[in-house]
Amino acid sequence: LIATPYQYLGKTPIINRQLPMGSYIIELESTGYHSCRYPVHITRLGNWHGRPPNSMQSHPIWLPPIGALKSNECYIPAGWFHCGGDPLAPDAMPAQEIWVDGFVMQAYAVTNQEYIEFLNDLYANGRRSEALEYAPRERASIEQEDGALIYGQNEDGTFYLTPDADGDMWEASWPVLMVNWLCAQAYAEWYASKMGQ
Repeated sequence: LIATPYQYLGKTPIINRQLPMGSYIIELESTGYHSCRYPVHITRLGNWHGRPPNSMQSHPIWLPPIGALKSNECYIPAGWFHCGGDPLAPDAMPAQEIWVDGFVMQAYAVTNQEYIEFLNDLYANGRRSEALEYAPRERASIEQEDGALIYGQNEDGTFYLTPDADGDMWEASWPVLMVNWLCAQAYAEWYASKMGQ
């Protein structure tokens, strides 16, 4: 897809506005608020609405007040999400649209430095087994067995960057690798509690 400017659609609410078939990114702006990018997809002979499931009313698009987002965060507004339908993906869901509530996420991948801070905080607060469980590891040669730790561990239990099995040194600013979904979920919960959310 190639982004091309379209036109000013006016003030919200926008009702019964005709748009050609295609994918759109609508930029919503208001004084005193962060701007918001809102995706809209018009199918052939189709229409789009912003109503949540089992509702006849459009869902207002919330804009974060200025200062509500940190410099490394972005806001994803509530709306419909196209997912599934990839016949080559293992355990793929059928093609469908689902409603996703609005959320805030980091604009960039979690770095090794940030992930080590997470592991060290767990360790310092007596959650040592969890820190070891969530630490990045090499793939094990035997299923159901833990691979070797990728990060080094000091005598006091804290983690640090060290050359990997191939002798390559990972940078602190690189995205963290070799973690699974449970590790990502644990990091997200820790980060949210740290930010008071």
